[in-house]
Amino acid sequence: MNRVIPLIILMLLTWNCFSQKDFVGEIEKIGLTPHKLHGQVIKLESDWYEVQYDSLGNKVLDKNKKAKNQTSYFYNLTNQLIKIQHFDSAYSGSNYHINFFYTDSSEIYIVHNSTGEKTDSVINVKNSTGQIIRQEQYHGLKSKEKHTLLLVYDTMNRIIQIEWFGTKNRLLHKWSIKYDDINGSIEWVKTNREGGINESHIIKLDYYGNRIYDLDENGKLLEWVYEYDVLNNWIKITQKINGKINSTSERKIIYRK
Repeated sequence: MNRVIPLIILMLLTWNCFSQKDFVGEIEKIGLTPHKLHGQVIKLESDWYEVQYDSLGNKVLDKNKKAKNQTSYFYNLTNQLIKIQHFDSAYSGSNYHINFFYTDSSEIYIVHNSTGEKTDSVINVKNSTGQIIRQEQYHGLKSKEKHTLLLVYDTMNRIIQIEWFGTKNRLLHKWSIKYDDINGSIEWVKTNREGGINESHIIKLDYYGNRIYDLDENGKLLEWVYEYDVLNNWIKITQKINGKINSTSERKIIYRK
């Protein structure tokens, strides 16, 4: 089974990190901690991507220079995201847009393909404190395929369990998350319906919430080393795999004056 759950919206964490990638996949990647930029950032830029923000700190444009595609974000007067528009100049068939609707107890997302047809929809159900405790995903033009996520939080409002149910309410996977506040680590374990372990990770974050350590169930260790600017936003990152340098990336940050 693929580790990725399709079409689960990342807004559960933070709009600054929003993409059409799946929610659980992002949890696994960043360790359940949203990365927030410091200062009034106008633009992030590297050789292959560009991200722009408005005066309120909302992401308004995410551009991939090499793949020649971009995603635009639109907000209403109360600063809620209401639309995402993705445009691919190389392959128009991959274009899509997502419309967002809100009620007091839920959030609804509807995905449309390049021809404007509805392809998928997501309903997030919130409790009285605003936490999303249930997510229903409907896939396909006629919405015949349904998946459901159930989320459980601890007293510090951190997710400690996610259950993923497929068609006919059949349990597919469960994620159990533990927090070690003394050692500053997070451990998550993904199990299948029989209780067998599919994956496990121990993740550590630095003072600024960036992931610096990720050890999986097979002993593969990923590490990240950051260089920061004066506002404590990283401008250079080096990734190591089992102690050997794998890649280095730099980015330029432009701040609002």
